[in-house]
Amino acid sequence: MLFVYPFITDYYLILGYTVVWAVISEAFRPANLSLISKESEPAKRKTSFALNRLAINLGMSIGPVVGGILTTIDFKLLFYVDGLTSVAAGLFLMIARFDPHETLSIDRNLSLENSDAVSFEKKDEIVNRESSIKHPESILKDNFFLFFLLSLIPVNIVFFQHIGGLPIYIVRDLGYSGAVFGFLSAINTVIIIFVEVPLNNAMAHWDDRKALALGAILCGIGFGLMALWGNIYFIAFTIVIWTFGEMIFFPASTSFTSTISPENRRGEYMGYFQMTFSLALMIGPWLGTEILDLLGAQILWIFTFILSSISVIIFFFFKKKGKESHISAG
Repeated sequence: MLFVYPFITDYYLILGYTVVWAVISEAFRPANLSLISKESEPAKRKTSFALNRLAINLGMSIGPVVGGILTTIDFKLLFYVDGLTSVAAGLFLMIARFDPHETLSIDRNLSLENSDAVSFEKKDEIVNRESSIKHPESILKDNFFLFFLLSLIPVNIVFFQHIGGLPIYIVRDLGYSGAVFGFLSAINTVIIIFVEVPLNNAMAHWDDRKALALGAILCGIGFGLMALWGNIYFIAFTIVIWTFGEMIFFPASTSFTSTISPENRRGEYMGYFQMTFSLALMIGPWLGTEILDLLGAQILWIFTFILSSISVIIFFFFKKKGKESHISAG
């Protein structure tokens, strides 16, 4: 569809075409997360989802640079090259040979060689837990999953202040240049590229709920601390804090979704999970900038801490809820 964009000149046709393109392109995400869940044994899923995020962040780092170069030559090249890379990815997935296996079956020999953190007994416990979960026919009747999705929205709204209230606060309110904000954003990206995968590998044996709570509270602390001081070095320090929260929270939330979803409907569950992320992306930047303009930066950053704390409280409630639903992560 990207190849067609350079030939569309009508504004409303562009809007309609973009809606169709967005639906098609976003359909990739649940399928992608489902495939990762299927190809990863339960004990390794957080690391696998961290690797997926690494690929995304590398793309987000390289893409704008390449895109900027292409637009200086010919803006149409942006769509042609982006279309070619998308087609290349699709062709690779069509011809790539994945070893077929069931999600819940674990190769004990491979596990013995590659996993010291999780014992066979622990893996059997995870397998039995996943295979014994009962799910209603309609996802809208799966109250626990809907409750989980609701708990994700507050902390996701907080996270998206990095493209909402944060850049306006740094450039407009504190008077720093856009280049300074770019440097601060690079701190986030560099940490993710070098730290996220080994961090999640080290935390592979953690209960997903504990990781969710830790990640959410670090996001809240990171953004909330900016209410205390506007020094640029202090802000860089807060970015490090919420970046660690991001690196822990997002792989854990995806891993938890894969754990509580039935294997034959995982794409559907992942679709709803991704929808909460998109909803927060739609609400978060707007809400943050509104609070910043109407109430000021200090209120905004205090509000982010409160929102994250709401998610943390709900995650701790999952322990009781999880046991009642026979999905305790052990």
